[in-house]
Amino acid sequence: MATFLRTEKRLLKQPEWRTAYGEQVHELVKRGAAVRLTPEEIQEWKGPVWYVSHLVAPNPHSVTTPVRAVLLRFQTGEHAALGDITKMYNSVWLKNREIHLHRFLWRDDPEEDIWEYAITRVNIGDRPAGCIA
Repeated sequence: MATFLRTEKRLLKQPEWRTAYGEQVHELVKRGAAVRLTPEEIQEWKGPVWYVSHLVAPNPHSVTTPVRAVLLRFQTGEHAALGDITKMYNSVWLKNREIHLHRFLWRDDPEEDIWEYAITRVNIGDRPAGCIA
């Protein structure tokens, strides 16, 4: 909670980053890479829980979130493949137990209640993300 409140305080001082940051959270939810947990889901879960801290890491040189690209190159044979996979890490689903180990807090406005969310897919911040994806 303290980490979230510090992040929120920092974002309140930089409205343009707060807007961009909030849009990223909503985009995660829209794509299904995160979900807002209901009070019932939170209460019914009896397994382990961990809250991940999310921090502001602005990149003033990037207008949008960069698209991750993977290039596959075959050294032999007649055919080659080239792929551009948007949000590659987020294409791999987490299991239910792992979802609750990836909870985070968010609210759009300091006057609102703080909601609990959970990451539902592999996230670039996880150490084994590259191997898993």
